[in-house]
Amino acid sequence: MRQRTFFLTLLLFLLTVHGCIIAIAVHTYSSTVEQAQERAASEHYYIASGLLKDIIALDGRGVDYRQGIVSLAEPYGYIARNQNAGIALYDDETLAYSNIGGKASAAPFALSQNGERQIRLEEHAAGASVVVAGKLSEDYGGYTLLYSYDVSDILNEWRQMRNAMFLAGLIFSGIMAVGLLVVLGMLFRPLRDISKISRRIAGGEYAMRLSVKGKDELAEMATSFNNMA
Repeated sequence: MRQRTFFLTLLLFLLTVHGCIIAIAVHTYSSTVEQAQERAASEHYYIASGLLKDIIALDGRGVDYRQGIVSLAEPYGYIARNQNAGIALYDDETLAYSNIGGKASAAPFALSQNGERQIRLEEHAAGASVVVAGKLSEDYGGYTLLYSYDVSDILNEWRQMRNAMFLAGLIFSGIMAVGLLVVLGMLFRPLRDISKISRRIAGGEYAMRLSVKGKDELAEMATSFNNMA
């Protein structure tokens, strides 16, 4: 009975603790990714707006902006690089400029029919990136800007926090198991004494009695047993 009580109590405790840890880890992961997506979306909007203004300015002066699109995109590539990110500019499905390298997919996944901006978390060999892509405008719909924000370090920090929480949970569970063994030992000792004395009385040792210590329920039970004996 003692072992069954121990294992059931410990199992309930482990399920509760690790369930809470999993819930916290999932919540912090979702929050971390959401914040990264919001930041990437904001940076994408900033760069797309600036690049579009530059294109409109050249177009207004009668300059063929398509010939100088790389020169227009490069400063924004430097800005993105300072934000631990990169950009890629597509003219329809042709890559016009990119400083992303191998950190994200080169495919312009957001070349959707409705032209709406799309955001996704993309896993790759070097880690993970939040990728945002969307067209510059209806008038310049052939251009699609892809912004790739490297979140590998951010997710690594989250994994370290998650592992630390699970490690702390395991250590706390070990302490709980030892404490539970001690408590159950104290609780079940009087029951073992009663069982032992009962067998000795049944064997003819009628003078055997339980020792009474304290004034709690266990002491009252021991007194009642002695009176019956």
